[in-house]
Amino acid sequence: SAGSWIVNYSASSNQNYSEFQAYLNLTINKDSTTTILSVSPASPITYLTASNFSCSNSQNLQTILYINGVDKSSEKSLDIIRGAGTLTVNCTSIDNQNYTGSSEQQSYIINKTSPVSGLSISGTTPINYGAVSDFAGVETNSGDVDCSYSINRNNQIYGVGTWTFNYSVFSCSNYTSGSTTK
Repeated sequence: SAGSWIVNYSASSNQNYSEFQAYLNLTINKDSTTTILSVSPASPITYLTASNFSCSNSQNLQTILYINGVDKSSEKSLDIIRGAGTLTVNCTSIDNQNYTGSSEQQSYIINKTSPVSGLSISGTTPINYGAVSDFAGVETNSGDVDCSYSINRNNQIYGVGTWTFNYSVFSCSNYTSGSTTK
């Protein structure tokens, strides 16, 4: 085991040698280790793609997974959809009596994704003059609680012709701005 030791060594006398006794101060240093952070898939990815972070240590020391400085060890080796942004991912091993701990850190980028596939406009088309339009914006995006959605027209009686409704989204953490028309 690593540590400081006092070693006593001695020999009894015999016909050729006299008795002796000596002490040796012996220090055994801890051995170094390597901690490996494995990420899948490789950075960068886009929001709604699951990421997986795992940790290992060359001497099987206990490891802790930190994401942006928060202990997320319960998420090790799990496929998780995380919010858009740049993450600081760190695996740190805890030293023990014989081995020193170590760590590895990486930046992991999750880009915003387009919201357009989750946007649509419902409503009747065509309609006859004199009928009130019934268009409404519909969205099925997840992780969008901070997004702002707007439709550019109110439902009313419109004149004869073609009218375009635009349903848009903006100011999102996980999505780029986008729109759909009908």
